[in-house]
Amino acid sequence: MTPVSKEQIAEVEKTFNIIVPDELKAVIKVGNNGVPSKRFFDTDFSKEHELKTLLSYDKRDIENIFSAFAVIRKENENLIPIANDPAGNLICLDNGNVVFWKHETNEMETIASSITDFFDKLY
Repeated sequence: MTPVSKEQIAEVEKTFNIIVPDELKAVIKVGNNGVPSKRFFDTDFSKEHELKTLLSYDKRDIENIFSAFAVIRKENENLIPIANDPAGNLICLDNGNVVFWKHETNEMETIASSITDFFDKLY
């Protein structure tokens, strides 16, 4: 994990014209570029997906939110990426809900109704 500053969060908000929800800021401050000890999750339609890493707010890290936004913004401007899986899919916020975005098909599956609920559901 790499420490993240308020300035780095503000840079993401300004660059992508978003407001990072307080719930996500709390996660980023303690888990930026980290891997939770529980990494697997289910969606409403499929099971046993793996969370690879929480996206970093530091451009120097390989798995960062800037790279993820470069991909996701081409397909869906409303999503805020928060993590990825080993196959290049993204876990994103979509109007407060946490969704699993499949990069090959541009399909989304709901995971949880909030960030807290998402982390509670990891196994």
